[in-house]
Amino acid sequence: MLEKSNIREASELVKPGEIALVVFTRGMHFYHDDAGNGQTGHWVAGANTLTGVDKVIIYRRDQTTGVNRIYIANFLDWIDSPEEGRKILRFSGLQDKGLTSSNWFEFGGNAFKPTFYV
Repeated sequence: MLEKSNIREASELVKPGEIALVVFTRGMHFYHDDAGNGQTGHWVAGANTLTGVDKVIIYRRDQTTGVNRIYIANFLDWIDSPEEGRKILRFSGLQDKGLTSSNWFEFGGNAFKPTFYV
């Protein structure tokens, strides 16, 4: 049996006054170690839009099963991606928040972008 989370929307994961960048991934370019430090990329994001971001929320869809797992981490900084105009986001304190039955749209995303801010 799959574990479920009661998280329906990304906005439920941030505290008042916090800003989070939410990203949709199938796992490619999402890496972390056992201490919860890692990175995800290659995202279209301007340096100015990343100013003030506190958290990174990762909505990861398993390519085989279609199961959606949610992670949250502290945003550290970004580095330039090898892909022009894109960024690799670095984080610490990664927490696995469990599975969600919400699809990307219900979680807060839209059809045109794999990222949004809350």
